[in-house]
Amino acid sequence: MQQQRISTLASNLITSIRKKARLKFLSVLVAGSALVLPLTAFSQNLGSDGITCNEPDLAAALATVGAGGTVYVPNGTQNIDVWGTTVVPEDVTLQGTDSTCTAGSVGTGTLEYTAAGRILEVDPDVHLILIDVVLLGGDSTGNGGTVWLDDDATLAMFDSVLESGVSGGNGGCLAIEGGSLSMFGDSAIRNCVAENDGGGVWSYFDAYVWVFDGSTIAFNTATNGDGGNLYQDGGTISVKGLIEGGNAPNGNGGGIALIESVGYEPYLVISDSGNVRNNIAGIDGGGIFVDVQYLGASDGDGLGPEVLLTDDAFLGGNEAEDDGGGLWVSSHYSLVTIEDNTTISLNVAGDNGGGIWYEDGNLELFGDAWIVWNFADGNGGGLWAQDVTATVAGSAGGVEFTLNYADGNGGGLNLDGTVLTGSSLQLHLNQAVTGNGGGARLRGGSEVVLSNTTAADNFALEDGGAWLVAEESSLELDADFATCTSAVGTYCSLLEDNNADEGGAIAVKGGSTADVKYTHFLDNGATTNGGAVHVRGPASQVNVKNTLVEANGSTAAVFAFTGTIDVRSSTLVNNTTPFEVDVGATGVFHRNVVASNTNDAVMTGAVTGNCNVTQTLAGAPTGANNDVGTPTLDANWLPASNTEALIVDACGAGPADDIIGTARPLGCSYDRGAFEAF
Repeated sequence: MQQQRISTLASNLITSIRKKARLKFLSVLVAGSALVLPLTAFSQNLGSDGITCNEPDLAAALATVGAGGTVYVPNGTQNIDVWGTTVVPEDVTLQGTDSTCTAGSVGTGTLEYTAAGRILEVDPDVHLILIDVVLLGGDSTGNGGTVWLDDDATLAMFDSVLESGVSGGNGGCLAIEGGSLSMFGDSAIRNCVAENDGGGVWSYFDAYVWVFDGSTIAFNTATNGDGGNLYQDGGTISVKGLIEGGNAPNGNGGGIALIESVGYEPYLVISDSGNVRNNIAGIDGGGIFVDVQYLGASDGDGLGPEVLLTDDAFLGGNEAEDDGGGLWVSSHYSLVTIEDNTTISLNVAGDNGGGIWYEDGNLELFGDAWIVWNFADGNGGGLWAQDVTATVAGSAGGVEFTLNYADGNGGGLNLDGTVLTGSSLQLHLNQAVTGNGGGARLRGGSEVVLSNTTAADNFALEDGGAWLVAEESSLELDADFATCTSAVGTYCSLLEDNNADEGGAIAVKGGSTADVKYTHFLDNGATTNGGAVHVRGPASQVNVKNTLVEANGSTAAVFAFTGTIDVRSSTLVNNTTPFEVDVGATGVFHRNVVASNTNDAVMTGAVTGNCNVTQTLAGAPTGANNDVGTPTLDANWLPASNTEALIVDACGAGPADDIIGTARPLGCSYDRGAFEAF
């Protein structure tokens, strides 16, 4: 679906550019991004047709060749200070050559300008092509230090460079007013400085910027504004090349600032190994900053910015002084899609959202996307989200949040008032270094519903090694057997080797709830209590069903300090202590197998339930059909044979299936525990 979206978007962009700018020189094949450039349609060989080539300046050469002509720029560097600023009134190509006034062989012609003013001013609706040309310098008090593209003018660069321009306004090297920039081959815009926005490029009013494979916008600075490398207000940016080393020391968007202030919905596509890296922002959005400042006549136009990272896109090594080390987005109508082998890595935020900071929009995480090794000095090492509606749908590898660090809360994810649904989310090796929720922290009424999910080796210094569910939030972990290959020993959802002070895997507090089904809790640990699960708060509740709770450490694997713990059709084995229900808490246990634990259960609160088998009478809930004994179990904690009376056909009621999706009952009645074995 997303590949179709980007192809459609690219097709629409090409159609729009052709219609708006009448680009006779450009023919793009979307499927392969192949380029056909019919130079003969524009070329006029000044040497062979008898026209003199000894023009006094570029303006005279442009007048000589006329509309659609080609001016050949000799190989080497020429200082053109005496020319002053040149106005480009008609469509023209500037082409580097190693010959004098003829096409000859391709060479690189450099025009150096150290005087005041721009090098080129391109008139409205004029199309300028640069081929193997370097425009070096330019110093303008207005917008566009090197080149200014007036209304709907366009620039296409082929193996060409704009470099070291200085603007007292916006656009250190290039300013675009509603036109377009297309960069092909080994083209670059670099080492430019703007006093305000767009250190390298400033683009305004429904303009288009295309950076194709091999091209770069790099090492530019927006001194007191946004968009260290590139600033776009409305319109579209497509990056298949490199955005690197931009700096907005006193602003937002070290690499790219995408703004909507003039009523044109902005689009940003990073695709086909496009790379935004090593940029710095003094405020928010080290790599990319997206903000909406226009809401139409009343309550908004109903549309907002769209950001798509796809097809091996990379967003990494960026840094923000405040929020959003990699990506910062704030817009009620926005849509951010991250998919298809995209990597967001090694980004740093001085406050929240090391990888991503997102407020008030829609987030889609698809395919094999990796949010890996990002850092936040505050909350949300991988993702910080507030009032966001998010969907995750990983492929075979899942969507991974791995090795993210938050000095505060939410090592992988920090969700505030956010809804997250979907499947195949992987939380691995994330840390909340001094706070809660090593894998994820939920607060502010957040709602998370996930299937086929793994959280492993996450750590929180305080509560919730994998998941902290707080402030009336809810968590539901389930299984989708249609997309999960589940078998004994391999389960659709897994919580393994997570650690915290309380709630090694899951901690629930503050009137929150957790519903856990078809899940394996394995080797989780807590320093104080609740190696697998900890519930605290009078209105808090945890429900566990068709789940295997195995080898979890601390005083008790499942611990209720206050609130309610409800465990049904589950197997609690090989833990230090299977469960503890403290004074002031309530426990409900039905149809469980409690066996082979080091210590017996502890029940100082009210615990009721039916059809359980426990190690001792002291560890049995109050209720009917409860047995005490030691069932014979195999290595995977199933009954060793169909004659194991303490488990097989022991209960008159039960759920419709078991932990791996086997329909219940297989025999005359329902088996105790997580498995329907016989």
